[in-house]
Amino acid sequence: MRQSIQLYEILKFFERKKPGLKGARRSPQFSKR
Repeated sequence: MRQSIQLYEILKFFERKKPGLKGARRSPQFSKR
């Protein structure tokens, strides 16, 4: 379950780079996980 933490960290990193969760909307894979 260490991968889950890594994915979460990546999502947080993207959120900091692009406020508004715009990056997550572009990547449905990240949004689903």
